[in-house]
Order: sequence, then structure tokens, then C-alpha cells
Amino acid sequence: MKEKMIKSTAAVLLLLAGLLTLSGCSLIPPKEAPRGDDGTISEEVDADAFSIRLGDCLNDPGEGDLDRVPVIPCEKPHEFEVFHEFTIDQEKFPETVEAMDELTESGCMNALSTFVGVPYEESALDFTVMQPTVESWADGDKIVQCLIGDPSGARTSGSLQGIHA
Repeated sequence: MKEKMIKSTAAVLLLLAGLLTLSGCSLIPPKEAPRGDDGTISEEVDADAFSIRLGDCLNDPGEGDLDRVPVIPCEKPHEFEVFHEFTIDQEKFPETVEAMDELTESGCMNALSTFVGVPYEESALDFTVMQPTVESWADGDKIVQCLIGDPSGARTSGSLQGIHA
């Protein structure tokens, strides 16, 4: 299995998982992602992690208020794009980290190949995920969001769909 971005973004994975774990811990509620008439992100803002949708672009949330995600219009340089999302179709939360990883990686890996137009193993791009936590699962959250980006951390502008990279 490819280890390009998966290892280099371990900290991002932990932070993104923390987004869902710590949601609602701030005294000031996070904003919904601001959207134009076409439904795309219209301005750069720290938005509620649960307001992220397929096609949205964002940057690394960094440290701090982990219930917020820095969204950005896709035409501006950004680190990640939500290229695929799916619902985990099982009753119980996966019993191990490895079981959750297997579910999320297989769902995202196949979708990345379709999204960029080349097999995952040949792609210069990689993915990371935003996935349910035990706490959010208990509240009915079973959605996995796959985020595509450059494993070097380089920012891209526009969508990476069909880029053949």
C-alpha cells in the first residue's frame, strides 16, 4: 500500500479526527460554511466541521479550535479538496483503529483513481480522511469524507478532478 501522504499527514489525521471529537467545545459556536448561490464556498472562514460538503476546499486546521475547519473558495490556493464521501454501512462502530482505517482507506482509494483519472498507485496525489469518532457515531454520524491533496503539502488551485496526476 502506498505510504506517501498517509505517514506525512498523521498529525493532520489526528487533528481532523479531533474536529469531530471536540465539536461544540467552544463558547462561540462555529459558523456554517459560507456558500454562494451555486453552493460553493464563497469566502475563507473557519467553519463548523459538520458543514463541510463534497467539493469543498480547505486548509490544514492546525492547532486550536478543533471544532472549526478553515474552508476556502476552491479557486484560491488550498491544501485539500473533499473529493468523495460515503456512509459506513454497519450498525456498530469499528472495533479497532485498523478496522476503521480499512473501511476508510478502501473507500477513498478507489474513489481517488476515478476522481483523478489514473490508478491510485500511479497518482502523484494522495488522500486523508475525516471520519466519525465514537462520540459522533453515537449521534448518528457515519459519514467519511475523503480529502485529496499533494503529499508534499503544496497548495493547489481549482479542482483536481480529472487532472491525470
